[in-house]
Amino acid sequence: MKEIIIIETTHAQPVKELLEQAKVGYKIYQEPKEGIFTNYGMALQDKEREQEAQELENSEEEDIINED
Repeated sequence: MKEIIIIETTHAQPVKELLEQAKVGYKIYQEPKEGIFTNYGMALQDKEREQEAQELENSEEEDIINED
């Protein structure tokens, strides 16, 4: 199972060396100008909207079934 650990630092070299010594694979992502957490927050909002839309659609379907 993969896990994501976010470490915000301006001195990545010591962290990379530690991971290499422990023989742990890692990936480095550079933060875009708008920030990774901004995108994450927007994604969460989209998921919430998606869930709300699904709930609304389900309730409309139930109303149609109950009318019959």
